[in-house]
Amino acid sequence: MTYKSKTDWWFYATAGIMTVLGLLSIVLSFIQGMWINLFLGIWILILGPGFLYGAWRSTRYTLGDSALLIHRMAKPIEIPYTHIQRVRPVRSYLASNALSADRLEIVFMNGKAKEIYYISPENREEFMSLLDEKRSKTK
Repeated sequence: MTYKSKTDWWFYATAGIMTVLGLLSIVLSFIQGMWINLFLGIWILILGPGFLYGAWRSTRYTLGDSALLIHRMAKPIEIPYTHIQRVRPVRSYLASNALSADRLEIVFMNGKAKEIYYISPENREEFMSLLDEKRSKTK
């Protein structure tokens, strides 16, 4: 089962502010005749909202038969259920594969190293319940 990432208001506000700044820079370049502002505005529009849109479209979490898959803009991360040590709800603004501050902390072993990922699935309680069920079946 696949869950979209919950998205907080601050994510949309950031995209909106970056869009306004990019457009403002483009408009000012025409008014002032400073073409460097045109290129700056275009870069702000491409990198800012473009990156955030890509993150919004691609971030999701799949509970497969034997592993949790964290889909993001880059290659998906696969965490076998047998490697997961702890799952707990947290509130965090650390950079992660989550678009909301209401997150789940996934602690797991990757070889000999302990790793932590933060995710923010919609319907967090349902997700946790299904994840616990799948983890108990693979033990």
